[in-house]
Amino acid sequence: MLSAEENELLACVGPGTPAGEAMRRYWLPVGLSADLGERPQYVRVLGEDLVLFRTPGGEIGLMDAVCSHRGASLVYGCVEKAGLRCRYHGWLYDASGRCVEQPAEVSRAAREEKIRQRAYPTQELGGLVFAYMGPQPAPVLPRFDTLVRVDGTRKATVARTIACNYLQILENSMDPVHLPFVHGESIKVWAGIPEFTVEETEFGMRQVQYRPGPTPAERYVRSVFHILPFSRMVGIPASEDDFSTPTTIRTIWAVPIDDTNTIEFEVRYQPGVDGRKLDYKFESSPADFDVTLEVPFHQYRGAGTPRVAYPKFFGAQDQLMQLSQGPIAKREREHLRSSDRGVVMVRKLLRQAIEDVKAGKDPRGVIRGRPEQVINFDLEDHLVPVEPERAPA
Repeated sequence: MLSAEENELLACVGPGTPAGEAMRRYWLPVGLSADLGERPQYVRVLGEDLVLFRTPGGEIGLMDAVCSHRGASLVYGCVEKAGLRCRYHGWLYDASGRCVEQPAEVSRAAREEKIRQRAYPTQELGGLVFAYMGPQPAPVLPRFDTLVRVDGTRKATVARTIACNYLQILENSMDPVHLPFVHGESIKVWAGIPEFTVEETEFGMRQVQYRPGPTPAERYVRSVFHILPFSRMVGIPASEDDFSTPTTIRTIWAVPIDDTNTIEFEVRYQPGVDGRKLDYKFESSPADFDVTLEVPFHQYRGAGTPRVAYPKFFGAQDQLMQLSQGPIAKREREHLRSSDRGVVMVRKLLRQAIEDVKAGKDPRGVIRGRPEQVINFDLEDHLVPVEPERAPA
């Protein structure tokens, strides 16, 4: 288990916090490219209130949501060719945050006044808008193969928002023992506790799960990648009777809104078959994640029984368990066992990233140079022959 102080170290993400400063060394998704239209968007990331917009010329700006003049919200501003204009007194900011116009001021000194709104650089990739919120120089935005491949179908979405700390979501993804208990009735291929291994990688860690296949001569192998600081890559489980269709790859970022709220951005990628693009239907809707606890478990004190209908959608099943742990799980009350080794490694990697940043070093997974490098992941989600040495005794 962690002490209360260690738990706070990993869970708190605001400006100046150790985990928050480590996360600001990575490119983080902050929006969907398709959603940037004529109006600016309010964005809250790592405890900061920001406004995101795209100019008619295609430049994307991400800056402090509060105008430097007199504190009005720029979320109500007007997007123009030159940038974002505050609706209160007309101050105009370009995409870099520089104030380029103060309409009511006519003196030379005022015109040359150097006002800069706190702003962050952005890039688009795979249908997402990424931002870098750390010190310059910025590292390279990693080009995951699922974000740049052109041999299939891709869709970027906001998968969900959830009222709990991001770390509960990361730990869930590296905990395969929960699968038969949380999802076993929904996805039969996950029935039974799997064997699994975990190992560190260049970008984080890899978990590989092994389950019995439909015949004694086969087994089902599934891998899940954790990519620092809060991403995961996994295949959508194949059906029990059809492993011929290529796995749909999910790349998911559990981005902290603040300490007790998280937004998940997701890019699903379906490879083509024989060079043909598939018209893959990207299921799930906000209604699938409609999980409300009548009495939140973390507030439960014995007055009545917390009741909620157990959801059928597997993503909502995870969400129910994560919500039940409270806004920030009380890890000082845990009793970990050997089956929690994936959870332990997630925490170890985050703690090491924090220590690296404190020491003035880039944390694991930050790339300098090689801007065009495509990063491939050996993602497994298929049946394989049982190896003799792994066959049941």
